[in-house]
Amino acid sequence: MSPFSAILKGEDRVSTTVCLAYMFACVNLFFVAQCSDARIHSNNERGGVSDVLTPNTTFSVGPRTIEKFSALSSSIWIAVDVERVVWRTENRGITWVPIKEGKYRVSNLSIVDAQTLYLVIDGLFLRSADLGLSWEEVSQVPGDVVAISFLNAAEGVLIADVGESHEDVTLSIFTADGGRNWRRQSIRANNKSTSIDSIFYAQRDLVFAAGREGVFVTYDTGGTWAKVPKLSGSFDKIEFRTPSIGWLVETIFSASQITIDSGRSWTRLDLPQSQSGSTFFIFENRTTVVLDSRGYVQMKRFGSRSFVTVGSYSKDWASMVNKDEIGQAFIEPTPDGAVVLLWFLDGKSFSIATKDCGETWF
Repeated sequence: MSPFSAILKGEDRVSTTVCLAYMFACVNLFFVAQCSDARIHSNNERGGVSDVLTPNTTFSVGPRTIEKFSALSSSIWIAVDVERVVWRTENRGITWVPIKEGKYRVSNLSIVDAQTLYLVIDGLFLRSADLGLSWEEVSQVPGDVVAISFLNAAEGVLIADVGESHEDVTLSIFTADGGRNWRRQSIRANNKSTSIDSIFYAQRDLVFAAGREGVFVTYDTGGTWAKVPKLSGSFDKIEFRTPSIGWLVETIFSASQITIDSGRSWTRLDLPQSQSGSTFFIFENRTTVVLDSRGYVQMKRFGSRSFVTVGSYSKDWASMVNKDEIGQAFIEPTPDGAVVLLWFLDGKSFSIATKDCGETWF
């Protein structure tokens, strides 16, 4: 095993100084050698991102600027674009079909299992039992729904803003029967309404919400909410990979907070220097993978000292007039155990997936 692989696996087979020097030399040589190749290559000797990333296709009909993305399998995806059109593909983005369209707001997709999906469009709570091919209107929900999370097919929660301007009230709206009936409860901290951007139903009687005022938790399905101490700042997203392993994404993408004990304690994780549009994911073995808007894939094994670049999609980014155009990157798990990494760029989609915590990619 090379010193480079030793670092990636968090082992100390050679001295720290030699390992780090070797790592940086390998990374520098790799990018010099690969700067003209528009594929992902691996400089990890085992199971890296290796010759698997090429443009799926250039599509004339499909999402351009994506707001939300969900992977139902390694090949079936659903995306919501800025025009509030919901798109579906069965071939990893080669062709897309519009399936729904909203006038005002489309929520994120909540994937319950390999078949059952939930979605809110313009106040209508929708259910699909066939991977998004058809949708049933289950009920109406109040307010402007900004986030949705389901623990199972019956128990779920929505976050909705109700009111106008400074009188807005953020509601947590819980259901125990698959959305047929809802129970409303405002989210308040110190007797003040809070702004929430993301919610996650982690376990029964354990729900987290995150937003500009920090992180909040309820242990009684919204009856009472409390602010999580020592988690100050603004957060865009909260997610759990397992009932115990979860993470928060800071609004300014420079660090994250990670828990491995169901939120009882949190540890700050400094992320590699990235551009806007970056995203990251934590596998169940605690390996962290970062996908940034430049197309670099970086990984950090649990216990290792730093992130290591394991692949890149090389392109002359300097030639882009508006670099925000490359800032669409997504990492999403699927019900069948895969994790999909996806880029959108100039009407093309680029994707890779793994089913073994990043050891091998396809």
